[in-house]
Amino acid sequence: MDFIFNFLSSIFLGLGAAILLAAAGAVLFVKAFRLDYLRTALLSLFLLVFGGYQTVLLVGASSVRGLVDQAATAAEITTETISENVAAAELLDGIPGASAFLSEETAASVGTVAAIARRIDQSIADYMLRRALWLAAFCAAAAGLAALMRPRRPVPLSDPYAGSPSGGPCDLNF
Repeated sequence: MDFIFNFLSSIFLGLGAAILLAAAGAVLFVKAFRLDYLRTALLSLFLLVFGGYQTVLLVGASSVRGLVDQAATAAEITTETISENVAAAELLDGIPGASAFLSEETAASVGTVAAIARRIDQSIADYMLRRALWLAAFCAAAAGLAALMRPRRPVPLSDPYAGSPSGGPCDLNF
């Protein structure tokens, strides 16, 4: 039952964070870049879709990291009463999904439960860093697109020589 709760809470928290990110982006696009509402909506949708995917994965990895810490603590308490070391295959069977982060050969070479838990925790931390960097890249891409879409100040039609460097009709630079 905890698995379902963690799964649903990761999705809802990640989507909530993505909605806040898209709303903050929309305010930035309108206020700072003076974009119209159609362009703002397109860029906000871009942030919502791609940023939402990354935030859901980031929040999910955070909850998995907490579960690994709980499993490692429980395994350490169990192994203290049994022996100093535990077979790697038994530990990998006891933590659901641990085999995705750590193979049996690696677990056997690492050794104790605490070392295996640190290895899995480091792997999840690296994964979370990649998700955060992808999220930052999508935010930077949206800001760059907003800067490119920013309306330019038009040259007034009443002054036909506004574009020349000298400002007058007799520009004789050879």
